[in-house]
Amino acid sequence: MALFPFLGFSQVKKTHPSTSASVVLEEEVPEKEGKTGFTFAIDLGMYLASKKTASIYNGLGLSQINDQSAWYSIPERFTEVGVNTQANIIQTINDNFPEYNGTVTGIRFGIDDFPQDMNYSPKIYFALNATYHFSDYWAVVAKSSIANLKSTAVYTMTLEGPTIPQNASEVIQQFDLTGEEQRIHFDLGFKNTSYNDYGFKWFWGAGMSLVGAKVESNTAFIGQTPYELILQNNGNNQLINEFNSAQTAFNVGYYATTGWEMEYKDRFDFGIGFNLSRDVIELGLSEEDVWNKRIYVSFGI
Repeated sequence: MALFPFLGFSQVKKTHPSTSASVVLEEEVPEKEGKTGFTFAIDLGMYLASKKTASIYNGLGLSQINDQSAWYSIPERFTEVGVNTQANIIQTINDNFPEYNGTVTGIRFGIDDFPQDMNYSPKIYFALNATYHFSDYWAVVAKSSIANLKSTAVYTMTLEGPTIPQNASEVIQQFDLTGEEQRIHFDLGFKNTSYNDYGFKWFWGAGMSLVGAKVESNTAFIGQTPYELILQNNGNNQLINEFNSAQTAFNVGYYATTGWEMEYKDRFDFGIGFNLSRDVIELGLSEEDVWNKRIYVSFGI
């Protein structure tokens, strides 16, 4: 009978240290806090614009871009507008192409003289974004970005009268044609992040995009001499040097984005992303629904 109290005391003595170790262990591993608050980043990359809107710069012009300016076709600009007479244009051709020995006497255009498949060159894309993190996994992102686009092609004009080459009575000559515009995006949406064991984070997101487009110029060249196709509608057809009359037109679209991120020293972020947006692009009297792409690297803090 005297053994039972001893056994009981021994059992209590064995289990007591185990309980204390458990308490100490739990105190040494604090619970990890989630990531909250703002981060800020700069994006640099390429803006890949849909070519669907590039054809507006093909030299056929528009009757009017807005209340202040008119958008002329190349034939109208060279023969009908009145800023330059056809004789001035012919003189420019003879000055820029000495191989014709000043024998060009007239110009003529055909229906197939204007490019049908214009496209934008890839351009640098720049953005600033602010992200508010509700947790390690969910955040709200606000981003503003800008890209300057340029479309380049050639148009054709028939030159009448040249006796060279080979005593020809007319020569078909190609000239450069450019269109420039500015795109502004304001994006607002959400972002979800997933973590792995290699230090990288995969993210995806979606949201609303407010897109503004502004025509900067549409220029037809004769050799090195430029002729702006958009003229100020002030009665004198004065050329617009600073293109303030082509206001930026804003429309609402939407976007989706995905990519990878990596943290450095728990402070700096580096990422690679891809953005696909469905935008309504309004240029003058033309309006198109198009898909635009943005590929970028991101540096955040």
